[in-house]
Amino acid sequence: YGELSVRLATEDDLDAVVVLLRDCIADMLQVGIDQWDEVYPSHETLLTDIRAGTMHLGFKDRETPVGAVVLNEFQNAEWSNAQWTIAGGLILVVHRLMVNPKQQGKGIGRDLMRFAEDWARANGYSAIRLDAFSANPRALRLYRGLGYRDTGGASFRKGPFRCFEKELEPRSHCRPVGGGDLPACRDDH
Repeated sequence: YGELSVRLATEDDLDAVVVLLRDCIADMLQVGIDQWDEVYPSHETLLTDIRAGTMHLGFKDRETPVGAVVLNEFQNAEWSNAQWTIAGGLILVVHRLMVNPKQQGKGIGRDLMRFAEDWARANGYSAIRLDAFSANPRALRLYRGLGYRDTGGASFRKGPFRCFEKELEPRSHCRPVGGGDLPACRDDH
């Protein structure tokens, strides 16, 4: 994943994740994106993610996370009107992708999504679903650029969101791994 190493978050990381979230909120507000606030995602949401073993942190220096992503199977009820086309198999869901504003534009979001896709393949998932705030052009551009298909809208407290999905091609050279370790996937071709 380039210069990025990824590992599961622990409760010791909570303060750093809260700082990362606050920096992301401040940066989004500066460019007119009112997506996250003190209500969501809350301190409790982040702690729940960590305790569930679903938050993965990206590091460049092993000290301070430059990004985070939550991977689980929870699909929001608000997604019920989306036009999902992928049926069958396990679906992994991406939530709360964050990149330190000072590190944006360096491919960290793309690397975290590549990690999510490899982790999904290695753990038996056949597709990924997610949503992105309609007023967040950076997020929409990222997901579309990675080949995610727009499946329609959903409405949350902050307004309209777009739903996305992507079918994952299996990689025969991936094997399941435990915890948050990097998947054992290699491109030997």
